[in-house]
Amino acid sequence: MFLFISVIAAVGDIKTGKITNQLIIVSYILVITVQSIQSGIHSIGFSFLGSLFVIIILFPFFLNKTFGAGDLKLMSIAGFLFSIPAYQKILIFIGVSILSGAVLALLIMCIQRRFIPKIHFSIPIVISTVFYLGGIY
Repeated sequence: MFLFISVIAAVGDIKTGKITNQLIIVSYILVITVQSIQSGIHSIGFSFLGSLFVIIILFPFFLNKTFGAGDLKLMSIAGFLFSIPAYQKILIFIGVSILSGAVLALLIMCIQRRFIPKIHFSIPIVISTVFYLGGIY
């Protein structure tokens, strides 16, 4: 499900330079509903703690303008799906996303010959999601 959400976010991000709040809201409604059905309503608190954990970890990157608010909100949905008991997976997901972003930025720098490239961080989020679903970590 998150792969679908992150791909839609990445396409919108590439086209418009933004991840819309409408997508984030609809995605949260979807993941809350699915989480409630799969794990019970009692699991929602742990899931929100997973989202909050992601926001706390990544907020300095947002303040530093490393990535935008939409990227932060999209990553918080991943944190919601992992839930706080899986905080190690959340940290690995964040790390793989940042590492994928760094590799993507290096590639863009080499191709465009610009020192500081502008990347859409939603793409590394998709890459990290594919790695996770593929069992890489």
